[in-house]
Amino acid sequence: IKIYFLWKLNRTKIIELLKKTDIFMYSTFQDTFVISIVEALSFWLPIILNNYELFNDLYDNEFISKDTNDFVLKLDKLITDEAYYKAYKNKAYKNLKKFDKEQIVKEWHKIIKEQVN
Repeated sequence: IKIYFLWKLNRTKIIELLKKTDIFMYSTFQDTFVISIVEALSFWLPIILNNYELFNDLYDNEFISKDTNDFVLKLDKLITDEAYYKAYKNKAYKNLKKFDKEQIVKEWHKIIKEQVN
């Protein structure tokens, strides 16, 4: 198992690393602008997130670890259970649909329409 701690990288290096990554773990409370998570999802990577309040609105509950123990359990299961890994990966990709620009525009249109009426 190789773990990479990333700081500022150029776009080419990010793509190169994501292509050879199996699991994306996000456990910081320092960077809450979640573009790196969306980038990982766009590569169909299973994600494990810390329990940051904002993530509950953006990601399926299964991806959010309640605590350190839960984080480790999710990681262990992703490493050792191939069927779980595949199912988790598909859920992660479906979660990415929440960030689809067409869907976002549709939701904003719905909110604005409700406010006008």
